Amino acid sequence: MVLSEVRSERKRRGWTQQHLAEVTGLSLPTVIAAEASRNVSLETAFRLRNAFDLWPALDERALEAAEA
Repeated sequence: MVLSEVRSERKRRGWTQQHLAEVTGLSLPTVIAAEASRNVSLETAFRLRNAFDLWPALDERALEAAEA
């Protein structure tokens, strides 16, 4: 799952943007930004991953690149 898939996964589950924001503890504007594939923090990406439970593990190279 990449950020561009957030909207499709949210809709597949029948969730509203507000529900996703509540589940993740993110603000509604942050969820909207993630769905628009704007730059989001690593923490936001982790929260979205956890909400959808789709990424079993992040590749360490991706984590290092995100922190750089």
